[in-house]
Amino acid sequence: MSRFTVKWKNEAVGEFISTSFDMGYFEGEFVSNKTNHAQKFIEHTRKLDSKLTLRDFTKAIRAIMITDDGSEFYAIVLSLDKSMNLWFKSVTGRTDTIEWVLQNVPEV
Repeated sequence: MSRFTVKWKNEAVGEFISTSFDMGYFEGEFVSNKTNHAQKFIEHTRKLDSKLTLRDFTKAIRAIMITDDGSEFYAIVLSLDKSMNLWFKSVTGRTDTIEWVLQNVPEV
């Protein structure tokens, strides 16, 4: 089970506890840190349609996941449901892929 700090728009918004990982896709529980910024993250991610975001990552939201050792990787957030289950695609490795995400996947 992986656990990450979720950072959105340069501010921590909570923790992610993974329950499933397959081919770069994570699913698990999002635990808000109960700040106003976290509430805005929840509002935006709950509006995401996973069927749409999975087909078109530009309709998703970009965030950063921070591991226990402090390393970071980008996440394409696909959805957050009412039960606080977060689903995202991890983005690591190739510089051109990361640059594409930074240019095409919005933070909001």
